Amino acid sequence: MSTVLLIRHGESLSNVGLPSLRPETVELTANGWQQAEAISRYLSNEIHLDLIVTSSFTRTKQTAQPTLALFPSVPREVWDVHEFTYLGLQHDILSSIKERRPIVQKYWKQSMPFAVDSADSESFVLFIKRIKQFLLRLRETDYNSIAVFSHEQFICAFLWCLQRGWLNLTQDDMKDYREFLDANHIPNGGIVQVQFDDNYKSKPHEVITSHLKTSMNCAGFDHCVTKDEIVGAIGKS
Repeated sequence: MSTVLLIRHGESLSNVGLPSLRPETVELTANGWQQAEAISRYLSNEIHLDLIVTSSFTRTKQTAQPTLALFPSVPREVWDVHEFTYLGLQHDILSSIKERRPIVQKYWKQSMPFAVDSADSESFVLFIKRIKQFLLRLRETDYNSIAVFSHEQFICAFLWCLQRGWLNLTQDDMKDYREFLDANHIPNGGIVQVQFDDNYKSKPHEVITSHLKTSMNCAGFDHCVTKDEIVGAIGKS
């Protein structure tokens, strides 16, 4: 039996609506760091880890830092589990989630699996190919318990592929994935536990969020951003 813990990064500056440039450089908010600490405490109390994996993006590396500190002897690696980045032309334009929303909505409405808008983006087909490569890498590893710090779209695509199988990825399939993503929101800091039998057949997954309740100490708000973070984000523009 193998256990894979797919962990969405903590709350980022982009998540709370602050403008950002390249997605790989977006950092955590103060609340995101609290969520990272909560994740590490949960893992140290509940799981014996054999491997810690992060994406190459700053926000996942930051989220993993407290866990790495609590598991100093556990191997750590960087895999291609980064977010689906399909708006490459927006990477050099300072913008917020709200400002990008019309472009995002247009992209998913068109649902063109092979479409690529720049050298800095990937098509949906290539994204799903990356998901398949991730599963193959999991199968090849000798580790039994792996924590993977990743991103919501990547995690949902992995779950979607486990349920749907490997499709030829038509326009309808792409729309189906988007509906699955919308219906299976994973909160910042959420942990999705997937177990596999010896033949690497997956069991129903579990979404773990109990640890996040202790990290929300911002007077009932969904997030807390410090003044220094806002000034810092603007200063990087």
